[in-house]
Amino acid sequence: MKYIFKPEISYNWRRPENWLRIIKYDIIDYTKCLWQRAFRGYSHRNIWSIDYYLTKIIPLMIKQLKEDTHGYPGGEDINSLEEWQKILDKMILGFEAAKRIQETKNWVENDNNEMYTIPSKDGGREIKFTNPWSDEQVKEFKRLDDLDFETFNEGMELFGKYFFNLWN
Repeated sequence: MKYIFKPEISYNWRRPENWLRIIKYDIIDYTKCLWQRAFRGYSHRNIWSIDYYLTKIIPLMIKQLKEDTHGYPGGEDINSLEEWQKILDKMILGFEAAKRIQETKNWVENDNNEMYTIPSKDGGREIKFTNPWSDEQVKEFKRLDDLDFETFNEGMELFGKYFFNLWN
């Protein structure tokens, strides 16, 4: 963990009238979240967006499982450790696609003529969009969004199929 204390509400801490707010909203709430995660496994902030929390945590867990795995589930469709790791990779990609979908689902245009950059969904490049969007940009965004939904659906199908095999 890079930062132990990372306030989500930013106030000017040099002004005494903000000290109470900083203590109440940042320090106390952050401590409460740590306690809840330690004893429940999740905090009240995670409930605000369960889907986002799960798409953040599950890929990390599957990556760790992939690194530490000692075997693979037996059956007709998986015959080697390499095949099992490819399936785990597809699950990871599905959850990563879900995260990209979530990050762009509430994304709206500004009223000014700024350029927008959306992280790449295919191949590591970034796509720049101007405001207002051109027809080509709308088509490209739709294509990338559809690609992410396909990746997500494939990953979720495998996740459901092998749910009871996600153990080490």
